[in-house]
Amino acid sequence: MTFKSFQRVHLLALLVCDLLTGVFAFILAFNLAWAINQARDPYAIWLPFLPYVKLAVIWTFLNALIFSLGGLYSKRPWGGFSGEIGGILTGVSTSMVFAMAITFFFRNIEFSRLFFITAWVTAFIMFWFVRGILRLIRRGMFSAGMGIRRLMLWGSNDIAINLASLYSKDPWRGKVPVAIINDTAHDGSGADIPFLTSEEGSKWLNEGKVDEVIVTRHDLPRESLYQLAQICRTNEIALKLVPDLIEVVAGQLSVEGVEGIPMVEMGNNLGRYYPQLVKRIFDLIIGGLITIILLPVLGICAIMVRMSGVGPILFHHMRLGKGKAVFGQYKFRTMVDNADEILRNDPELMQKFREGFKLQDDPRVTPVGKFLRRYSLDELPQLFNVLKGEMSLVGPRPIVESEVEKYGFFADALFSVTPGMTGLWQVSGRSDVGYEERVKLDLIYIERWTLLEDLRILLLTPGAVFGGRGSY
Repeated sequence: MTFKSFQRVHLLALLVCDLLTGVFAFILAFNLAWAINQARDPYAIWLPFLPYVKLAVIWTFLNALIFSLGGLYSKRPWGGFSGEIGGILTGVSTSMVFAMAITFFFRNIEFSRLFFITAWVTAFIMFWFVRGILRLIRRGMFSAGMGIRRLMLWGSNDIAINLASLYSKDPWRGKVPVAIINDTAHDGSGADIPFLTSEEGSKWLNEGKVDEVIVTRHDLPRESLYQLAQICRTNEIALKLVPDLIEVVAGQLSVEGVEGIPMVEMGNNLGRYYPQLVKRIFDLIIGGLITIILLPVLGICAIMVRMSGVGPILFHHMRLGKGKAVFGQYKFRTMVDNADEILRNDPELMQKFREGFKLQDDPRVTPVGKFLRRYSLDELPQLFNVLKGEMSLVGPRPIVESEVEKYGFFADALFSVTPGMTGLWQVSGRSDVGYEERVKLDLIYIERWTLLEDLRILLLTPGAVFGGRGSY
């Protein structure tokens, strides 16, 4: 079993176990609270069981959502047990407060305060116990060689040799060294793994032979580090660095210590399977609701476009999506029918267009089109791209082939995720944001993605759109 397939199975097991644990914790808490109440007053009348079962189901899914927001299905399960315990305590406490608030809607039932105290303690202990068992099972599978990360150490110094020896001797850690990048003269003594050149190492990364890279060099040039980070991001490979390199890496970092050797991991939240799955489910649910709500607006816009002149209602513009896949981006037609011909026949207009791929006071845009563009109503049909999976509600904007060179080697980061209808740079200035700043904001979004960040951007989008700032 490869690491990526093991990771998916493990995350699914975590989710299923958490759902079952949540329900059983509530049932056990109900019985414990009943027993305590009976011991205190044998003649006391206890509350009916069914409302607690309903509350248990609601709380269980709510708790799983809070666990997800807290990172318990992405990074922490691979880290220290102490960090996971803190996440469990925070998640259970938060979801229990929400559960108590939900009981307000059960107007005919009075829920026991003793039950909630018992449920909080029971849930925390059961989640801690079950996840501890899963952690032991995972260690056993690692020791048996199942689901192990293939580790590449970028640097032939003593730290790289020591880490290679450590992981080779302790397979339960879940990593097996497969190569050391030898950028300086070295005879390879002290490690029973191959030494490669930087070029060979990059080839291994692109061929999918590595799951994680640890950079132990302190003198790696900035450009080389950026290129390495880009390869890792594109191929969904974890990248960790020794602390001396923090100042040259932009993005979200998390700290990890291994036998006294501190490391930081470069953020790449959308490069993991679980966040991609959560984001897709979020797009289907929220995107579907938004589409239903905006159907009357879509209908009115379609009528306006039809009355604006000759030409189709919808315009399909070919864009590059995830993995450079070409797809037709839906938009309401905002230009005259012979827009391309007008652009080809005007060299000055064509030059301005090539500089920024947008034109202020574009003579090809119809009066209706100007209105639709000002408030981004022309982009509403992209909701159907979202439902088809070609786009996401939030993400880097899809680009055309001729724009790729403007992104340089950062283009690979753009193509590693699904493009979005709106994004961080859109709510930061829309078309007024230059390419350099746009690239920076897109990279920050990819590295620091959370579901809450998507919600924040979606909430900010109407203000940016109706303000009309940077739109033309």
